[in-house]
Amino acid sequence: MSLLECRLERELLSTEEESAIAQVGKARELYQLSFSGRLGHDLPRHGNKEKINSGLKLSTSRHRFDRVDIGNQPVAPFEYLDFLETVVFPHTVNTFSTKFLGHMTAPLPEFITEVAGVISRMNQNQVKVETSNVLTLLERQVLGAVHHKIYRKQAGFYESYMQCPESCLGVVTGGGTLANITSLSYALNSAFRADGNFAGLTKEGLVSALNHYGFKDVVVIGSKRMHYSVDKAAKLLGLGERNVIRLETDSHGRVDLAQMRSNLEECRKGKIHVLALIGIAGATETGSVDPLEEIGALAAEFGVHFHADAAWGGAYTLSSNHRELVKGIEMADTVTICAHKQLYIPMGTSLCIFKSPGFASHSENNTAYQCKKGSYDLGRYTIEGSRPASILMLHALLNLWGDAGMGHVFDTTLSLTQNFTGKIKSSENFLLVQEPALNIVVYRYIPVTLREKVLTKEKLTYAEIELINEINKKIQSEQFINGNSFVSSTTLVNGEEEVVVFRAVFCNPLTRENDLDALLADQAKIARDIEIA
Repeated sequence: MSLLECRLERELLSTEEESAIAQVGKARELYQLSFSGRLGHDLPRHGNKEKINSGLKLSTSRHRFDRVDIGNQPVAPFEYLDFLETVVFPHTVNTFSTKFLGHMTAPLPEFITEVAGVISRMNQNQVKVETSNVLTLLERQVLGAVHHKIYRKQAGFYESYMQCPESCLGVVTGGGTLANITSLSYALNSAFRADGNFAGLTKEGLVSALNHYGFKDVVVIGSKRMHYSVDKAAKLLGLGERNVIRLETDSHGRVDLAQMRSNLEECRKGKIHVLALIGIAGATETGSVDPLEEIGALAAEFGVHFHADAAWGGAYTLSSNHRELVKGIEMADTVTICAHKQLYIPMGTSLCIFKSPGFASHSENNTAYQCKKGSYDLGRYTIEGSRPASILMLHALLNLWGDAGMGHVFDTTLSLTQNFTGKIKSSENFLLVQEPALNIVVYRYIPVTLREKVLTKEKLTYAEIELINEINKKIQSEQFINGNSFVSSTTLVNGEEEVVVFRAVFCNPLTRENDLDALLADQAKIARDIEIA
């Protein structure tokens, strides 16, 4: 190579290096864009008394979000921050308010928000060891700890199974819906496992499984208070919503056990496989708790999988002083618990706990690039693939609050529940619909003209029932728009009668008695204005 050629090559390399350096420099510049600590500093914090809702109607603000060309003209951080602080943040819901009592959402402990920030910065992926390492062991430990709170196995059990890669005591999911789906899916795979020449449902499908095992159909049985995720599971598993059998409940919202037994006997005679009995530990609408011990006994008698949907009430197992509220949960084969409800973790962290360490073995998934057979990869046993290390927040809660801290919080919220229930009972404006089993209260407003009739339990006409329903709908809607206080509403079916009720959820331990008084006064004023109009 001539001197000229060498020089030209060096110049070319120099140009390429400069280009590469420039590219890296631009990438670094993009990565270093920052809001300089200003993002979210004005958001509501613990006990904030600001309004719950700005009153913005989505229909009047749609035009601000109708562009699809986002990013065509990038903006500076301060411009985007201005957009968030003027258009978005003021019109979100202040779930930190002590008068926000309508949903299963509460303010987050300060240390939880700090751990959440660290989780984002680390950006681990729990699907495999190569992107999580020691956090894999930490997740297994937390699952084992919660398993122990529910099932109380001996120390040797956890020494054998908690950190054994071929065992699984549960999985972390993105929500209670997926936890319930996981339970039912894995129960189906386990029931129709490989047998002789049959390779199993996971290989041959549901039709072949039914033919091999001699069943005509598959159903799920529970009360009419079952969460709608059970219907989602039935659709996803190819069973169909019609194969979700919803039974009547008693005056306390608990499933009718006689009906449950009758359905089990009919299914046995008709060669219909009962995939699971669902027992609810804290119904979403009413907080009611099914007779879990009795359901467990029925499940054992008929050889049926028992799933406890304890998305709400399962948290009580973490307090030795409150676990009796969900007595019988230890009889369940699988248990759903939502950490983002009464364990004060941000949205998107739930658990599905497995009583048997081998339960998930019939649902394991392996690939050559991750979740290899024999590995510690958690993705072997989860429906989801990539998942954040949100389990670190629950690990922090267990360590910093512990049994005593959880017990104190539950004492506080349950006391608020009883206090509020007493106020409803002594009020001439409101009627308690059902005695609370946990910390959800359902009640309704009774118009002045119908109070005596309701008090004496005289039969109401259809028009009167509709009048009560309509005024309760209007009160709840107006209360949300006004934003001074908030409870949600739902419609309960009592025989053929639909009953619209308010639903107050007490999971904010920072709420005080004056907040309860203000909320009821707010509703009473709205009701008077409606009746006068």
